[in-house]
Amino acid sequence: MKSQVVGPGDVVAVLPEQGQIKVGAGLYADGNCLHTSKAGILRQTKSGKVWVEGRQKRYIPSTGDDVVGVVVERHAENFVVDIGAPFPAVLNVLAFEGATRRNRPKLAEGDLVYARVVLAHRDIDTELACVDAGGKASGYGPLKGGHLITCTTALARRLLASPTAPVLQALGAAVPGSSTREW
Repeated sequence: MKSQVVGPGDVVAVLPEQGQIKVGAGLYADGNCLHTSKAGILRQTKSGKVWVEGRQKRYIPSTGDDVVGVVVERHAENFVVDIGAPFPAVLNVLAFEGATRRNRPKLAEGDLVYARVVLAHRDIDTELACVDAGGKASGYGPLKGGHLITCTTALARRLLASPTAPVLQALGAAVPGSSTREW
């Protein structure tokens, strides 16, 4: 698939009988066809994930996304995390590597966490986890120090697609004690 401009309801692909397509934001499957649910540019990664990149400021969670969030509330069994979505996400205290009922992570309001979206549905709360599919931390968890910069979802996806982007190089050089590997 090439990058193309699409509108709501457009058929962008016929789903294969065998094999998989990773469907991202702005797309839905109806029968054996893949339709768009919003206007924007159809994008595809080398790994096969397809999504519609629109002009939106608010992030719509999608299962499997990596996010940085701010802890806004602390409860006995979970943390409420602001990930820039319409509603806050829930991070269970046991969703960390090695976490048990006695060994819980010590997060306070205002702390930053790097997490993975485990469940995203419009009718229920978005769930996060600070472990990969194998139960290992793999870099997920509380972030210590650093700066949080808010940007549009289109810019964030462009930066993720190009880890050697000049803006990341400039930010890495301007912020003391950081490198582009941390981005």
